[in-house]
Amino acid sequence: MANKRGNNEGTIYQRSDGKYRAQISLDGRRLSFTAETHKECLDWIRDRARQIDHGLTYDGAITTLDTYMEGWLTIKATEIEPSTERQYRQITRDYILPQLGSKILLQLKTAHIQALYIKHLNEGVSARVIELVHAILRNAFNDAINLGLLTKNPTAGVKKPKHHPRGKTILNENQIQDLLLTAEAIQPEFLAFYHLALSTGMRLGELLGTSWDDLDWDKGSLTVNQQLQRVSGQGLVLKPPKTRAGHRSIKLGPNTLAVLREHRKFQGQRRLCRDPDWDESNLMFTQESGAPWGPRQVQRAFKKLLSAADLPDMRFHDLRHTSGTHMMANKVDPVTVQRRLGHANASTTMNTYGHTVPWAQEKAAEVMDEITTPVALPPEITAPKPSDLNVEIRGGCTENAQNCTEKSTGCTEVAPKIAPISDDKMKNSSKP
Repeated sequence: MANKRGNNEGTIYQRSDGKYRAQISLDGRRLSFTAETHKECLDWIRDRARQIDHGLTYDGAITTLDTYMEGWLTIKATEIEPSTERQYRQITRDYILPQLGSKILLQLKTAHIQALYIKHLNEGVSARVIELVHAILRNAFNDAINLGLLTKNPTAGVKKPKHHPRGKTILNENQIQDLLLTAEAIQPEFLAFYHLALSTGMRLGELLGTSWDDLDWDKGSLTVNQQLQRVSGQGLVLKPPKTRAGHRSIKLGPNTLAVLREHRKFQGQRRLCRDPDWDESNLMFTQESGAPWGPRQVQRAFKKLLSAADLPDMRFHDLRHTSGTHMMANKVDPVTVQRRLGHANASTTMNTYGHTVPWAQEKAAEVMDEITTPVALPPEITAPKPSDLNVEIRGGCTENAQNCTEKSTGCTEVAPKIAPISDDKMKNSSKP
């Protein structure tokens, strides 16, 4: 069949096997498409022409998702924390590429993404993991649009399952005492660590990265200016806090300072036993060798402590929530709590812990009750007499003559008491 040009948008011809072939030029190169009918090819050409008008490039028309994601993750690694990069790569490798990796980026539709989520749900994948898949794809596709590889984000309109975050486990005062007493008995090397975590609400990485140089004994304050993280290929690395609010100074109470003094003695005894093999990191919390503790080592020790103390299973991060909750419940103002915890703003603190402060509602009720309650007159202040108001009393009825316009039973309208005007004044007042 002779070549046909559909609306000057490209070339369509029929092959010897009866199928139709469509072609369109892009960036000096040719894109092709094969279909059963001429109409399918015409629709494809029109669709590609529209995408080209919206910035589609040739690379976008031929790039597969796995090729694009590898490049995207490489660039993204320069913008995010190493732990976040590891999570992104793991989610992409295990939950995105096995089903969609071979597809051309441009051919991905909303239906493909929705089918991916349904497949994972049917296989028992958690809603939280699917939420992470969605976040990664949405961000990656938005960047693809900026690069001219896509003209529309395929995740738009996709329904993702609702994720219900795990609730916080908050220790009460008795449980806090049980935790610390048990730590003193079976994990003395971690006693000060748990004590500082509860008294300050510091994050795990911040505690592990705390140096003795960060503690001002005279002022009784601790400066948070670094955190310890495990970086793939590098091991444990000290890094600055993620946000400006993470850099902060925290006031310590006398009991906490006393616990830290005892911990420093304990650490000094260990150093004497290991010297000259001691690792001179000067970190506040270290192993017997002076090397820093890793996050997983601390978490394993914490789980053992919870079991020994017969306390509910919880994450180490819940000690931070326990600290914030007790500060708010004991009427520490939200701004102070925000600064101690290193939140970016007080609204974050209130959104996280506001439900734990019933005293705030009680205080609000008390204040508004006081404002709206009428104040009774003291006994020494008496009500004004009728004579003070220019009122006459007749027949048991009091009526102000200036305001009385109607006569009622038992009430006689009385004119106001006005001094009579002399004849001379009347004459004078009539003159122009």
